[in-house]
Amino acid sequence: MSKTYLIAIIVVICSLLIFGGSYLVSNNKTIDKTKVNTDIIHDSVVLGTYSEKTKFKKDSIVSQYNIDEPYTLNWKLLSDIEYSEIKDSIYPEGIMYPKVNTKLKTLLGKEVVLKGYVIPIDEESYAISKNQMASCFFCGAAGPESISGINFKDGNTQRLKTDKFITIKGIFRYNETNPDDWIYNIDEVVVIE
Repeated sequence: MSKTYLIAIIVVICSLLIFGGSYLVSNNKTIDKTKVNTDIIHDSVVLGTYSEKTKFKKDSIVSQYNIDEPYTLNWKLLSDIEYSEIKDSIYPEGIMYPKVNTKLKTLLGKEVVLKGYVIPIDEESYAISKNQMASCFFCGAAGPESISGINFKDGNTQRLKTDKFITIKGIFRYNETNPDDWIYNIDEVVVIE
């Protein structure tokens, strides 16, 4: 085989590899998927579930996102937390303040879904927990990051049974400064399951 023939074969193969992708993903082809979960797109954090009738264009991966659906929180993400001891006039011996992770900070004020067990706090307020009442952090089996306060939409508190496994939807907020409040709260809660 001559050098010219080998170079011609290499050029043809490279051309197929380079230009073949434009055949597979051409302008404005629509991919229809019902749901796609992702954590990272284009090296930047995008949290959540998004519905998709996403258009793909030549030389770009995703040109349009529809992130209208609530993000499904999980207890593993909620437990990814650090604490630092701070002494002040109210707590001169020091108290452990939480430092919420970056992913959760991006969810502040966003609609989320969370599954867990009902923990009654008093006659009119509840929390949702990773664990049942016998294993919740009050009994020493977990930390305060394994529970979230819940505040019902329009103040319409529902009657919920202790240890019932539920799914709720609401607006996420976190607390790093008030030791007398939950680390996590979900406001405007609606029980969906």
